[in-house]
Amino acid sequence: MTVIPHDKALHLIAGAFVASLPLVIAPSWPLASVAAGVCCAAAAVGREIYNQANGGEFDLADIAWTLAGGAYPITLAMLLKV
Repeated sequence: MTVIPHDKALHLIAGAFVASLPLVIAPSWPLASVAAGVCCAAAAVGREIYNQANGGEFDLADIAWTLAGGAYPITLAMLLKV
């Protein structure tokens, strides 16, 4: 059994949360999916830029985990045509 590291799990959850917000408030499906993807990508990259500016490291794996988390609600909304 593979265990996801705690930091990566937090990125996964954050990505799902950030991508869910536009899906709830955007008026139509195509606009909602694009907005969700853009918001998730902006949050992922922005967080890593913030980390680097404050003495941390810029981690591409963290961006990937955040985007993977954002893919869940976008895919679910696409399948349900919400």
